[in-house]
Amino acid sequence: MLMQVQIVSRRRIITGLALLGTLILGGPTSGRSAAPVKNVLILFSGRFYAPLSVEVEAAVRAAFQKAPGVEVELFAETMDMARFDPERHGPILATYLREKFADRKLDLIISSLPEAAKFLLKFRGELFPDTPVVYCIADEEELADLPRAPNVVGVPLKMPWQETLDLALGIHPDTRQVVVVAGTDTMAREFLRQTQEAFLPYESRLAFTYLTDRTLAQLLEEVAKLPPRTVIIYTDMVKDGAGRIYIGAEICGQISKAANAPVYTVGNTVFGRGIVGGRIVDYGAHATRAAEIGLRIMAGERPETIRVEDVPSPPRFDARQLERWKIPESRLPAGSVVMYKEPSFWERYRLALIALAVSLLEGLLILRLVLAGARRRRAERRLAESEALSKGILASLPGHMAIVDRSGAILRTSEAWPKFAAGEGARDPAVLGVGAMQPSSGPVADDPPSPIAREIRRGIEAVLADKSAGFYLEYACPVREDGWAGVSVLPLQRAEGGAVIYRQDITPRQLARLEVDRLRGELAHVNRVMTVGGMTTAIAHELNQPLGAIMNNAQAGMHLLARSEPPLDEVREILQDMIGDARRAADVILRLRTLLRKERQELNAVDINTIIQGLAAVTRTDALLRKVEIELDLGAGLPPVRGDQVQLQQVMLNLILNGIDAMGARGEGGRIRIRTTRDQEGILVSVKDEGPGLPADTLLHIFEAFYTTKPAGMGMGLAICRAIVEAHGGRIWAENNTSGGATFQFSLPVGLPPAPSV
Repeated sequence: MLMQVQIVSRRRIITGLALLGTLILGGPTSGRSAAPVKNVLILFSGRFYAPLSVEVEAAVRAAFQKAPGVEVELFAETMDMARFDPERHGPILATYLREKFADRKLDLIISSLPEAAKFLLKFRGELFPDTPVVYCIADEEELADLPRAPNVVGVPLKMPWQETLDLALGIHPDTRQVVVVAGTDTMAREFLRQTQEAFLPYESRLAFTYLTDRTLAQLLEEVAKLPPRTVIIYTDMVKDGAGRIYIGAEICGQISKAANAPVYTVGNTVFGRGIVGGRIVDYGAHATRAAEIGLRIMAGERPETIRVEDVPSPPRFDARQLERWKIPESRLPAGSVVMYKEPSFWERYRLALIALAVSLLEGLLILRLVLAGARRRRAERRLAESEALSKGILASLPGHMAIVDRSGAILRTSEAWPKFAAGEGARDPAVLGVGAMQPSSGPVADDPPSPIAREIRRGIEAVLADKSAGFYLEYACPVREDGWAGVSVLPLQRAEGGAVIYRQDITPRQLARLEVDRLRGELAHVNRVMTVGGMTTAIAHELNQPLGAIMNNAQAGMHLLARSEPPLDEVREILQDMIGDARRAADVILRLRTLLRKERQELNAVDINTIIQGLAAVTRTDALLRKVEIELDLGAGLPPVRGDQVQLQQVMLNLILNGIDAMGARGEGGRIRIRTTRDQEGILVSVKDEGPGLPADTLLHIFEAFYTTKPAGMGMGLAICRAIVEAHGGRIWAENNTSGGATFQFSLPVGLPPAPSV
């Protein structure tokens, strides 16, 4: 019985509906004519409802529907060769097709399986001599004996029986027997011939059994009792030995279920029915390739010019059968595709798990939002409390404070700052220095007018650039007379940087410090007077020498002048000597006046060597009286220091007299060596004596006020020395000599030091 199926493409139906709608609405129609409809016939070898036929038809139809701009009317016919002998019914089918399509021109014919291709090549001349033919799923060996015709092209196929056997032997290397299952229909007999030819090289090492003429019941019984180390190759079985017709896929499923050995095959229509695997031919892919070739032919290409590539047949396996036969995936060849894997817990319940996860996430999100809201409210309360506390702290500060960012722009100020800046502090250097850095004040290069303000601004910039850990400056306040202010700049401890600028009125503290400096000066003056008073004998001796010489020279001059002819040249020499002695006496008095004067400190360039030389001359007589020799080792070319000459003289005088006292007390005399050198800190002065030295505990307190080692000492001399040296930016210390005695040393920097405090 012949059957016919006519398939109208979905695109054509949609196009017709659209045209009908346009006509009903009265709208304009396009001037272009629709693309001509192509008539395509699919000729099947097997039944319409056979799995292979269904797969081929679906693949061809899908390929045509995807092609743009092509309208195809698809027809399908079958030879039903399992039930009708092609040799006997072929002419009848040819007559039927000639009559059926006499008034309809076919643009393309696609055949499935070898029998359909053979039929078309045999009857093409009388049926469709000019219609292009594309055959698929037909082994080229079966078509080799037929004459080649023009306008005929096919998708190459070689059934991979040998490759599938090699694959099975690789998985089961201990195989001893191979059982081949085939039916009695035309296709099955062709497959049987192909397997016998392909397996011929293996017969020397394997036993082959071909089950071809059994009934289904006999076949199921035999495959259930196969010996160990056997594999089964299933070809096809549509008709059994008793002539009964079956669906090949269903028969394969029954055989695989009953067999006690793994079953392999090459066709994808039976894959998934108990087959372990094989080099699976994808019939749908072959049909798709044939449809694509047909589209190219209908577009104008000649069939003989089209190059057709092979469709791959990858190794494919059923995960369920791998588990049944305990075959690990590690045995499978590279590139294998494993299908029908048992879904994991996640794959099976994915939607439910996702829904549950979404619900949990929503709940967590709501909870997080609630908690975040609570945290935000607590943070807002803490922020408000912190803000109130900050305002309270800023309002409680006695001075004025501004906080700036890294660029110098003001972030925040105390309440007093803007009031002060807008009022009496408008010209204050601190206000001007901060104000010059604000964006509204113009370019940054414009310095504020006040030098002190410029210095404050440079200090702020150094802290903001991390070049300084802090800045502090005291300055005379222009706000009120005799007022003083201090400004400090500290880095703001935060990642973005910034600085805290604090200005405070320090007038009371400055006045107190000035009063302390005044009292300290008075005390220093008293110390100098007492020191000079202790040198009365030496001073008297120093003055008696020039005064006695003046008196003797005056008396001698009187005698010479009493002569009738006085020797004027001798008198002139005597007068010159008198002048020199008078100058010596005047120098002694001048040096004493310098030490005893009470004036405000003056910073000048002072030659430390000149001071030492003058004091050595003043104290030399007192030293000689105590058998002490003063030795000078003064460095040449030393730069001057900036300081107050009288204060530095007092330091040297105290150190020299202390050395003389230390050695004079023993009555043995000794030597004081005064040395000046240049070191890293500036000028280093050392006074080394040969006295008894200092007790170890004394070294820790020797420069403290009211601490003395002399029975009649006040303990102020060395304390005053330390205050003077430190006020000049230097330092002073004492140490014992290894050979006896002590050495007092102090260093003074070269250049302008901070203003001395005494």
